[in-house]
Amino acid sequence: MSEYDTEPVRGLPQLPPDDERVLWQGSPHGPSVARRTLHGGLIAAYFALLAASVVASAFINGSTPAEAILGSLHYAVFGAAALALIGLIGWLVQRTTVYTITSRRIVMRIGIALPVTLNIPFSKIASADVKLLGDGTGDISLLPAEDMPLTYFHMWPHVRGLTLRQPRPALRCVPAARDVSELLVRAMLTAGVKGHVRSPAVAVPAQVGINAPAGGMSATA
Repeated sequence: MSEYDTEPVRGLPQLPPDDERVLWQGSPHGPSVARRTLHGGLIAAYFALLAASVVASAFINGSTPAEAILGSLHYAVFGAAALALIGLIGWLVQRTTVYTITSRRIVMRIGIALPVTLNIPFSKIASADVKLLGDGTGDISLLPAEDMPLTYFHMWPHVRGLTLRQPRPALRCVPAARDVSELLVRAMLTAGVKGHVRSPAVAVPAQVGINAPAGGMSATA
């Protein structure tokens, strides 16, 4: 039995109150995580450049094509192993992560080896930024209105890059991110929460503000 079998609702550590509805659930797109969040494309280009430089150097020194290719083979092997590992991590991130948007909060069940559940009420979100990616996925990063209960390294890779001092949790590589960002704005409007969502994708009023529900951020293992 896995640790997830004890969840009363997939992705949630407890049953939501009767007046709270689950509006959306999703997981990161594994290949997009590997390519963009884990920089698989850059790593592939790096090893390709190393191999090409070895081949070019071998030709300059008078080696035959076969000798030049053989000399660069170990870089190709190392590169393939690195990309395989990155692909595996991307798949594990997709398999173990559940993002949930309810009528009152965002819940992030994250972590491959040590799963934790991060609970972020709408009232604790100062703003959200949506970045659409070329493959149809997107990142929704949140600016918390108070200090996060987890550090940057606890939340990685579900955090906006280079926000070490004030970690910004992020829903990474979300499929159909345009629709999800619009749903988030509508949910915050309906909940009457003060905040701001910035995205060229959002087709509803992005400025939201009324009275916010009570509750603070929390993290549970």
